[in-house]
Amino acid sequence: MSDGYKVVIGAGAAKSIRRLPKQSQKAVLSALKSLEGDPRGGKPLTGDLGGIWSLRRGDYRVLYRLDDRARRIEIARVSHRRDVYRRRP
Repeated sequence: MSDGYKVVIGAGAAKSIRRLPKQSQKAVLSALKSLEGDPRGGKPLTGDLGGIWSLRRGDYRVLYRLDDRARRIEIARVSHRRDVYRRRP
């Protein structure tokens, strides 16, 4: 069995990825694959978003949570950089 982490994409994040332009989809999916071997490839967020990590891919951001015990990465949100950190209603 691999020592890497398992990437789990939430339903909302999967929907967001499907809506991206094809080139951006490829870049984001490649970034998610790289997280399996380097789960701390993004940067940890602070304040209200503490416990969440952000990975940059072009104009898009991937927000994710790490579960070191389960060796799991939960993709919470994928969105354009201007929108990703805004609170949703």
